[in-house]
Amino acid sequence: MQMFFRNPQSKIPSLLREGIFFLILTITVGLSGGCDSKDLKLIDLVRIDEGSVLLAAKYDKAQHFVVYRDGSPEIWAHDDVSAEMGPVKKISKLDENLIAIITEKNGIYLFPIGALSSGSAYTHLPVEEGALVDKKIRSIYYYDYHGSRRLYVLYETPKGSGATEILLKDGLTVDRYNHLDKQSSDLRSNSVVQIAIDMKGNVWFNYSRKEEMGLSRLDSKGEWVHFNQANSELPDKFVRTLRSEGADDGVDGDNIWFASISGLTRLEYKPGEKDEEDREKWKLYGERETTAGLIARAIGVRALVSDAVLDIIDLHVIEKNILMANIGGVYTFNGKSTNRYIPDSIGGLNDTQISDINYRDGFVIVKTRPAGKQYINVDSVSLLDLKKRKWIKIRHWDINKDYPTNMYFIPYKKGLDFVAMTYQNSASVFALFNYETMELKKIEFTMPVKPPDAVASEIQPGMTPSTEQAPIQPEPEKQQNEPETQAVQ
Repeated sequence: MQMFFRNPQSKIPSLLREGIFFLILTITVGLSGGCDSKDLKLIDLVRIDEGSVLLAAKYDKAQHFVVYRDGSPEIWAHDDVSAEMGPVKKISKLDENLIAIITEKNGIYLFPIGALSSGSAYTHLPVEEGALVDKKIRSIYYYDYHGSRRLYVLYETPKGSGATEILLKDGLTVDRYNHLDKQSSDLRSNSVVQIAIDMKGNVWFNYSRKEEMGLSRLDSKGEWVHFNQANSELPDKFVRTLRSEGADDGVDGDNIWFASISGLTRLEYKPGEKDEEDREKWKLYGERETTAGLIARAIGVRALVSDAVLDIIDLHVIEKNILMANIGGVYTFNGKSTNRYIPDSIGGLNDTQISDINYRDGFVIVKTRPAGKQYINVDSVSLLDLKKRKWIKIRHWDINKDYPTNMYFIPYKKGLDFVAMTYQNSASVFALFNYETMELKKIEFTMPVKPPDAVASEIQPGMTPSTEQAPIQPEPEKQQNEPETQAVQ
C-alpha cells in the first residue's frame, strides 16, 4: 500500500522504517476498533489513477477524505484542512495531476494529486469580491489549450450568476479572475447551464430552458458569436446538451454536437485553403421546430428516425459513433443510420425511465429511475453490450433491498468498476463490478485511523515513502466521454 509520507533525513533503513510504522499503526487500529464502513455516508468520489479512488464522506458527524487503493482505505487529509473547507459538495479530477474540491459555501480548492495530505500545497479560490461571485457552484470546466490553462465556474442560483473565468499560471497560481455576465460581457443571459470547450479552444455556453437564448461562443481571441435558428442549423431555441469531440474519441474531423428537444445538430470545422480560416459546416439530424412538429410530438405521432434524435437527455461521442439516450431508449448514430435499443423485461424494466448513460469498454451503463420517482430514487442499472446487442441487468438489491438515491460507477482497474450506492436514510454501500463475470461484489472494510501523533511528528507529510522502489506515478487517463464528474450521476 502506497502511503504519502517520507522523512528524507531519517537514518533508519526504509524497509525497517516502514515496518515499524505499520506495526504501530496496526496496534493503534486494533486498540481503537476503527470505524465501521456501515456508518459511512458518501458525499462524492472520483478516480485518482489505476486502482485508486478518492472519496469524500461523512462518518460520526465529521468529514473525511479517504483513498481506496488495492483493497485498503487510507485517510488522506488532515482535520484542519477539511475544517477550513467546510462541507464538501463535489470533487472532480481536472487532469492527471490536479483535483478540484467544490465546497458548499467556501469556494473551490485545487490540489495536486498526492498533496492533499500535507495541507499546504493547494490553491483556494474564495467567494469574495474580485474572485468567485457566488457560493452556490453548479459545475466547473478545465481548459488547457496551447499552454493557456483556465477554469470556468458556473453557478446554480435561480436567476443565474453568469460564469467566472480563472486564468492559471505557474502551477496553481491564479493570474486573474474574469467574471462573465450579461452586464460585463456578451453573454446573452446570466442563466448559463453548461460549457463545452472544443478542440480549437472555443468556449461554448448554453442557457436555461426559460431563457431560450440558443448558443454563445467565445473564441481564443476573445471574440463572441451567438447562434440561433436564423444563423445555424439549430432546430429550436433551447439547447439541452453540448458535447465536443476529443482527440481520443476515434472520430474524423473536429466536431461539436448540440442536442435539443427537436433534434441533434453537428458543427464541423473544415480546414481552409492556404491562409483561409477554417470553414464551418452545420448539419441537422431531426426536424425544425414548427407548429405541426410540436403537435405531432405532443400526440406521439412521429417517425422512428426522428424519435431517435428527439428529447435527448444524454450524449457521448464513442468510436466514430454518437451515443444518445432519451427516457425510453439508447441510440447509436454513425451520421447516416440509427440503431435503437429499448430495455426489455430481462435487461431492464418496462415501467422505468432512463435518467442517464455512460460508456465503458463496449458497454453502455444505463441508469433508470422508477416511473413517478424519477428525481428521488434509482430503480436499477442495466448494461447494454453494444457488440452482442444484448441487455444485462445488474440487481443491486441483492446487496441492499432499498432503492438508492444514486449509483456511481467509477473506472477502477481494467475490467473492474468501483461502485457506490447512496441511500436516503442509511449508510452508503460500496462494491466492485466485474465486467467479465457481471458480478457486483460488496466491499467490506473498516475505516482507517490516522497514524498516532508520535509517528506523524517524525514523518514529513505530503510525500511518498523512501523505499528501494520508485514511487508509483499516476498514469494519464484516456479521456472519458462523460459529464462533469467521472461518475454516472
